[in-house]
Amino acid sequence: MALIQAMASESQMTASGVLAALKGFSLEELDRVVATAERERQAKRDAARKALVEEVRAKAEALGLTLSTLLEGAEGEGPATKGKRAPVLPKYRNPETGETWSGRGSAPGWLKRHEEQGRRREEFAVGNGS
Repeated sequence: MALIQAMASESQMTASGVLAALKGFSLEELDRVVATAERERQAKRDAARKALVEEVRAKAEALGLTLSTLLEGAEGEGPATKGKRAPVLPKYRNPETGETWSGRGSAPGWLKRHEEQGRRREEFAVGNGS
């Protein structure tokens, strides 16, 4: 482990040099190296994300916008589009109970039972006398 730290402190260290040095490590040493590398990767990812958010926030403010209002205009992005799908109208109705089904997803049990009895799905279409 100390070897990797010493090698990594050199500015000329390459990934292939680090990988070559790992060959002589025990399993326990490799586990420590991996854990350390994962922490380092996450720290760099967090720092890059923070820098990007700050850069976008500054550009939005220069346009007189907040970051959240900026994202509202992004098509298919961010919280502005969440939960804003139009309701689906029912296509089929159970004449016995009034229960409806939009035609999306798995057919409901009542419709499956009627179909098993030889009835056609179209008989239960909304606007078809049901």
